[in-house]
Amino acid sequence: MLLNPPDQSAHFTSNVNMDPNNGQVLLASIDSKPKSSIIRSGVGMTKQELMKYANDPFWVRLRTFLFVLFWIIWFAMLIGSIVIVAMAPGCPVTSSLPWWKKSSIINLELDKIDSDNRNSYASKLTDQFGEIESNLDKLAKMHVNTLVVGDLDPYILLPNPADDNTTENEIDKLRNKITSLARNGDDIKVVMGLDLHKIPKSYVQNKINDSEPNDIYIESKTPSPDLKPNEVFLNYSSSKAQELFRKAVLAWMKTKIEGIKAGSIYESVNNEIKPSKQAESDLLKAIKAAGQNKILIHTAQDLPKNVFDENDAANNSDMAPDRTFWTSFANDFKSPKESLAKIFEPYVQQEQRLLSENNTDNESLTNRENVGKFWRTFLIQHPNDPVNIIEKKSDRAITEAVIMAIYMMPKVTLITQMDLKLLNQKNSEIVDRMMKLRQEHPETMLAGRTILPKIKGSDSIFALYRGSKTDNGYLLLINEANSKTVANLDVNELPFQENVLSRKVLLTNSENTLNNVDADVSLDSINLDPKQSMIIEFNVK
Repeated sequence: MLLNPPDQSAHFTSNVNMDPNNGQVLLASIDSKPKSSIIRSGVGMTKQELMKYANDPFWVRLRTFLFVLFWIIWFAMLIGSIVIVAMAPGCPVTSSLPWWKKSSIINLELDKIDSDNRNSYASKLTDQFGEIESNLDKLAKMHVNTLVVGDLDPYILLPNPADDNTTENEIDKLRNKITSLARNGDDIKVVMGLDLHKIPKSYVQNKINDSEPNDIYIESKTPSPDLKPNEVFLNYSSSKAQELFRKAVLAWMKTKIEGIKAGSIYESVNNEIKPSKQAESDLLKAIKAAGQNKILIHTAQDLPKNVFDENDAANNSDMAPDRTFWTSFANDFKSPKESLAKIFEPYVQQEQRLLSENNTDNESLTNRENVGKFWRTFLIQHPNDPVNIIEKKSDRAITEAVIMAIYMMPKVTLITQMDLKLLNQKNSEIVDRMMKLRQEHPETMLAGRTILPKIKGSDSIFALYRGSKTDNGYLLLINEANSKTVANLDVNELPFQENVLSRKVLLTNSENTLNNVDADVSLDSINLDPKQSMIIEFNVK
């Protein structure tokens, strides 16, 4: 029995289906029932009650207003999206290019080391890689984003039965240093140059028993561009050579490098020595197995002389440097105006032909679908290279001016060769500045129009213009005379001038003097000092 009986009781509403009061629990005094208004509190109106107001003028006007407002907003959003898409700049033409075609590449040549002594070779190579690693920041400031190192012994990372503990430790140090270089260079991709067609005799003698067929290597009897007389090299027609080849490539790709640069790998078929297409295909597959963005730079492809001929030779590689470009150009070099015009005229003529045949305009001459077509890779020498052929024929100012022009070539990736020793010396800044221009303005430098405008009043000036509708244009002027010259240029010869906001001298270069300039210029009268080159920037809207 409760001492203090409650004075309230709980009332549960019905559980009839569709009853709006289902689930309510109300408290009321024992002697009374809850009011119906209390039971209905918090419960919405029934459909019948709502329909009484369906034709109320206020609600009719409100529904009409909301209906009209909805469609106004919907059509406004649709029109706005169309305007945004139409007015927004499209993806850059060069965005479809793979990274290696847009790279600024330096090929560092290392000191020659005898690879027969594996201990000494690994130790000295580790030291040189350490020097490269310590200069990564300097290379980044030079606007280098891809580094090719070598050529190296491709089999140094593989175990050899003749290796003692000391040699194995040195090779482990080398492997770790290469991995460290590849991983630490976040802003600089590392590609290794390997002499994959070579094989040290000492390795062969230790690897092959006298009782087994010794066909893993062969000796060249006649010289060729890649082979010296009586040189020992890998014979890819041998199954043992193929196994050794695959192991070597895998060992290098495990160090996290971005790719391999290699020449031809040879095979002996019916006593005939020739480059192996199968080896090239296997090499590309092995590299791509480590990552689709890994690359093969094949340095022994025979490319068509005409840059606009179909290039089937490069199908088994990502980049196929033209090994004859620089030597042919440098050996035949006479003057900037004469020699540079020869390498740019094919591009100018091709553009004019496309414009006339397709009856197209400047903007649609290059698009994302065809921007990578007829692409070339050229090996060139750094101006500071002591064996630079052009400087031997001319002087430093003209050599640097020529390098500036070559860096403005369309549809070209340049690999600039320089000695590792030059990194710690005062280098020409021309290569750095041109690399920066190509990185910051790819629409112009890689895919823009190419014009060789005429200069009035002077026969000693070479002029080159590269321009794009959506990117800044650049005009290069080279005065090859030993006296001051005034250049007069007709602006109507240059495309996209309707979009130009200003024209300024970006830089000038003469003997050992590079000046950064930011001054407005008139194309009617441009003063050039003796042997001076100048780049004028056309700033677009």
